[in-house]
Amino acid sequence: MRGKNVALRAEAIEALERARREGESYSDVVVRLAGARRPMADTIEALRRMEPVESDELDRLVQEIRRDGRKERPRGAKL
Repeated sequence: MRGKNVALRAEAIEALERARREGESYSDVVVRLAGARRPMADTIEALRRMEPVESDELDRLVQEIRRDGRKERPRGAKL
């Protein structure tokens, strides 16, 4: 397998560390995050399968998703 050395800013390394799961290499993290986008049809289908939720519960879930998204992909860090 061919590799390449790259230089990363400290903030990018910290973002990789936060996103890294047990047993993953940095390359594994980059590949997982770079390929994380899914077709919109998959998202729509997942929403169709969801049970209805109350408005307050939906607000809480949206806030949780936003908070988790910021943890995984900090703004300003481009990988």
